[in-house]
Amino acid sequence: MESITFGVLTISDRCARKERRDECGPNLLKVITREGGRVAEMDVVPDDVTEIQSKLKEWCDELHIDVVLTAGGTGLADTDVTPEATKLLLDKEVPGIPNLMFKISSQITPLAALSRAACGVRGRSLIINLPGSKKAAQECFEAVLGVIRHAVDLIKDNKSNVSFTHGEEHAMYQLRSSVSSTDVVNRSRESTYAKYTVSDAQKLIEQCLDGENDLMSKEIVSLGEGLGYVLAEDVVAAYPLPPFPASIKDGYAVISSDPTPVKKVIGISSAGDEDLEGIEVRPGFCARVNTGARVPKGADAVIQVEDTELVACTESGEEELEVNFKTTAKPGQDIRSPGSDIGVGELVLPKNTSLGACELGVLAAVGSRKLQVYAKPLVGVLSTGNELQNPGEKLLPGKIWDSNRTTLINQLKESGFDSIDLGIVQDSPDELFRRLKNGFEQVDIIITSGSVSMGEKDYLKRVLVADFDADIVFGRVEMKPGKPTSFARLKYKDKTKLWFGLPGNPVSAAVTSILFVLPALRKISGHKNLYAARIKVRLAEDIRLDERPEYRRAIVSYEEGGRSLVPLARTTGNQISSRLTSCVAANCLLELPGSSESLRIQEKGSIVNALIIRIP
Repeated sequence: MESITFGVLTISDRCARKERRDECGPNLLKVITREGGRVAEMDVVPDDVTEIQSKLKEWCDELHIDVVLTAGGTGLADTDVTPEATKLLLDKEVPGIPNLMFKISSQITPLAALSRAACGVRGRSLIINLPGSKKAAQECFEAVLGVIRHAVDLIKDNKSNVSFTHGEEHAMYQLRSSVSSTDVVNRSRESTYAKYTVSDAQKLIEQCLDGENDLMSKEIVSLGEGLGYVLAEDVVAAYPLPPFPASIKDGYAVISSDPTPVKKVIGISSAGDEDLEGIEVRPGFCARVNTGARVPKGADAVIQVEDTELVACTESGEEELEVNFKTTAKPGQDIRSPGSDIGVGELVLPKNTSLGACELGVLAAVGSRKLQVYAKPLVGVLSTGNELQNPGEKLLPGKIWDSNRTTLINQLKESGFDSIDLGIVQDSPDELFRRLKNGFEQVDIIITSGSVSMGEKDYLKRVLVADFDADIVFGRVEMKPGKPTSFARLKYKDKTKLWFGLPGNPVSAAVTSILFVLPALRKISGHKNLYAARIKVRLAEDIRLDERPEYRRAIVSYEEGGRSLVPLARTTGNQISSRLTSCVAANCLLELPGSSESLRIQEKGSIVNALIIRIP
């Protein structure tokens, strides 16, 4: 798949009008990238034959994209016109590909029978219609992955599977960086970048984000998709909660001023009953009610079933006829009045609220279906290094398996951010230039690991400056691990892009991602609390201090039966920056000061700050 270029075209009126977030396109991009393909173009158009055809013609006839995937518009609705728009442009139809997709998807859902997807060849391009749902589109695409490579070779008359034959692909790989890879002798032997404290570096990132409004946008998501987002507007109740007088307990609805101890039971109100016609409580009568049920007309109180006793029932013993009340009631007793929880027009959740499980539950309770939220940034993760191989590959001499992408991608996922795996790039200015260019076509933020220190092949910052006119905001941080951590901003096709250059050592990459990357993503996404919570801990052992402030991985816990209110922190063994196992089970980072004449060892029992990075 490495030499195949893809175009992903989402077809949806609502996505085109920005009323709904396009999830299908970005997900296909992620799958294609994972499989080694390159997404050259992505776009969204409405369900309009003219606009669909215009985009297909451009991608096939002008850009010569190998495979064009459309997502949406293949169903039976009046607006579903994608197959019609596609078929009119095809030189040859390829019905076997939709048949293969149907064979696979029909095993998952019978609704697959309603798809009218088309597929065929236009010029040297293969066009495939996929369904509009994120899940179905991925399933159908993965169903035909095995034939796409061969189909492209046939269409392009590739008698041998030669890489980079496509014109656009060839042009991409002719790009050259302005940075020389041969001038080793004259390379700088001291960093030209000022050294910042962690706090100052974090402030610099925040200042950059405060001034870059085009990175922060809004979108509409459904209630079910809202977890981890931040509200971009106040949510005001359109309906009262509860919407009716509701019983707090299982019991009987009564008139509080009615002194009659024995009352006749006239009916029952159960939770969810819509029709209470004919049930009206009068003096001498009562109605059975369940918790959460509407209180019938006439009643102003509820007496719990525990304060009653049965007097009479039907011959069958199935229905109560009379009940004796052993207590009296006060007006409003055990009744939630309409709007007592939330009234009409009342602020339910303010703008900038982070949406967790309980917040979403409140929104569900007031009937919210669609939420305006701050969009999450598109992030790509790229590893650099000639020594790297993908996990699972046969390890060659002098090589190591790349763990950084796996760690960083899953750190992002744990924090609620999806990302695109941009793969591994060689330590070559030309390769770095091409891969960064390709990455900035797809995402707003690129996170790299490696190539940021003083090695003769650490070209990244030079490539960013020379080829992208990037502003390196900082290129060194006074910390251990993570000294060469770097951050830059640039404009690419008139849009702000960010770059985080993390060190190549696995621990350094993981720690600096927590300290710099995740807070930045949270800020762009509208969160107000950006950084990990800081607490006081007691050291379980002596720690010799480094000359730089250090972030040691540790496990913090309360001692059973201990007298101290301050939790105990135990480090996770050898803290060398290449030893990723020091992060395993760690739930905090100890913030240790740099050594000085007066303090070289932080003694056992000392109180220090710790950042909580994981909650058990």
